[in-house]
Amino acid sequence: KGVVMLATSPPGGVMGINWFIVSMLRYLPQMIVGKPFIISRKDMQRFITNRIDPSSYDKLVPESQTAGRNIVFQKFRIKRLLCPALVMTGQCDRAVPRSVGPALARKYHADYLEMPGMAHMLPLEPEWKEPISAILAWCDKIRTR
Repeated sequence: KGVVMLATSPPGGVMGINWFIVSMLRYLPQMIVGKPFIISRKDMQRFITNRIDPSSYDKLVPESQTAGRNIVFQKFRIKRLLCPALVMTGQCDRAVPRSVGPALARKYHADYLEMPGMAHMLPLEPEWKEPISAILAWCDKIRTR
């Protein structure tokens, strides 16, 4: 058993403020009144989908107001993990600051892997097989512990 955290937003206690978090504040009214929202095409391309086909925006579903609030206000909190963990980030991620991955790995005593040249949407990027292969290799590694 184990957990893999892909391009994870920083939980409470791990600083990770960047322009993506600041830009999310414009959606605060929808979050407060409990309405799902769709991040603008411009914000998505700038922060989330910068390495995948721009037409992916047309396939988006509204974001949960709860998830949005939790990201902006860092309400997501896990005190400790009781299983092995892998934190994986993309070197070119514009949504989650580069400092977050190593900080999460330290906090949870997890393995850390930064994927060179990749961004936030690791499983949807052209090189998607690389992070999947790395995750499978990690799973094999923890099975033998």
